[in-house]
Amino acid sequence: MTCRRLQGGFNLVELSVVLVILALLSGAGSRTYELVSQARAQTANSSRLIEANQAIRSYVARHKRLPCPDSRSNAQIAAGTPLPAACPVALTRGWFPYHAVGMEMPREGMRLFYGVQRTTAADLVQPKEIVSGEFASLDGASALIESLKLLAKASPSTALPYYKHPAPLAPDSSATAVIDCGTAGETINPAYVIIAPAKDLDRIGTIHPEFDDENSRFVSQQGSTLCFAHPNRPSSFRYDDLVVVESPIALLGWLTRLER
Repeated sequence: MTCRRLQGGFNLVELSVVLVILALLSGAGSRTYELVSQARAQTANSSRLIEANQAIRSYVARHKRLPCPDSRSNAQIAAGTPLPAACPVALTRGWFPYHAVGMEMPREGMRLFYGVQRTTAADLVQPKEIVSGEFASLDGASALIESLKLLAKASPSTALPYYKHPAPLAPDSSATAVIDCGTAGETINPAYVIIAPAKDLDRIGTIHPEFDDENSRFVSQQGSTLCFAHPNRPSSFRYDDLVVVESPIALLGWLTRLER
């Protein structure tokens, strides 16, 4: 009886199967790492937004106005260029005013962006002084309160920082509402907006690529658009920014309670 000797190793078919399995495992691991990394970035963003929003509230409580946006470019900030002595009337958006609210300036790519409502009648950065009124006060609170009341009653405008709120879906419609600047819905002008970037998911490649989609255009001022992403826009394969807004009514209610 002849004993056949078994030879070690794999044939080509077996090697191909092993390579396919390894490739699938590698792809799954890479995707898992990407999701975990994105989740961590959004958690950090959320913390930064909460801190920044609290700093804005503290600033308003002290100064009875909203801070001016930081109009410097990234290069000017890196070079230590001083801020302008005055806040230009037409300035409604810029980097978050870390200097004004007493927060440390983070590195480029992690800086928050900020927009604020400013009109001739109701300038939240330089509110007009009120001589008398229901909430007249010596510290200037009445001027900000009156400005917020005017903004709360004003007609929505795309000439000021805004986002679009989609119209309600028809009862018999099963389509999902799209929340973006092209939505045929209501224009919303918040008292202020703070935008936190995470990763460049849309690959637009603008001056500030860390911001995605509408926010990228709002920050880089492409086409002079003043529209930014809806604060409740869900994350997707091309968008992971976080947006926080404060409505004039909400800020008015908080400030009124603070003054009483």
